[in-house]
Amino acid sequence: TAEERQLYIVDSASAVTASLAAPGNTTYDGYEVNIKRFGAGAVHITGSTGVLGIDGSATFDLPSQFSSVTLIATGSQFVII
Repeated sequence: TAEERQLYIVDSASAVTASLAAPGNTTYDGYEVNIKRFGAGAVHITGSTGVLGIDGSATFDLPSQFSSVTLIATGSQFVII
């Protein structure tokens, strides 16, 4: 079975782009992704093909070092909680 949640810790001095996999179908409703910016480099989160958005936006940036975000898949997009 697929994991129901994933945790990613980004510890980089350089900018990083994290691409979310498409939730695609109701199998992934409720799938949780946690991303933590540990390093000084910017973290830019974007959807891959098939991801309609992150809270209605195409991208989301973690604003500062040590910030984090929790995203939940709804089947067609990710929502921030």
